[in-house]
Amino acid sequence: MNNIFEVQKYFITNGAKKKYENWETILNNYKKDEIYIKKYNRKYNTEKLRKHLYSIKYILYGHLPEKYGGVNEDDIELLRGLYISSEQPIQNNKTLKITKQTEIYNQLFNLIITEQDILNPLCNCCLTEFGDKDKGWKTSKNKEKEYFKDKDDIEYITSNYIHICPNCNTLLYQIQQYKELEMNTFNKNIFLNQSSEYIEYQSLCFSLLR
Repeated sequence: MNNIFEVQKYFITNGAKKKYENWETILNNYKKDEIYIKKYNRKYNTEKLRKHLYSIKYILYGHLPEKYGGVNEDDIELLRGLYISSEQPIQNNKTLKITKQTEIYNQLFNLIITEQDILNPLCNCCLTEFGDKDKGWKTSKNKEKEYFKDKDDIEYITSNYIHICPNCNTLLYQIQQYKELEMNTFNKNIFLNQSSEYIEYQSLCFSLLR
């Protein structure tokens, strides 16, 4: 069940908010590095569990829009136009104003919410889904803060790796802040490494809220 709208509907109809609040209280007051979960007869890292639980708060409490995340299509076209107009895009005389650069750059960190089922990461710029055999993709070296503002203008903050497709990577390189972002090569093996903790703790969080 990868569709975030389906997950939210499932949670709302199964009274998950009270369970969330209970676990949030427990974890915030728990002082040991590991916490024993009787249901699975094993210990989990308390801080990781706390962070992953907090990261899905927007699913429980947010009023989700139909589509959220990625860079505005007009802004992508603007970057493409500037790139095409110069044989040396990085030294283009028609540079973006600093305010516009910042605006486009910040859009990369909007948490992606879409009605489609997602199996692989989406490009944080154009929302293209990564394919296992795709080449030339980039990912951030570290997890970055992701932002989500719902229909009531309430902001939620999570963290995740940024993923960028080859085409958008070329276009975004016209933005100084993007050039300074630490990006590495991304492929299927790196995706598996990035998602191992996510799969373990997100599935645990969902199980605790059932």
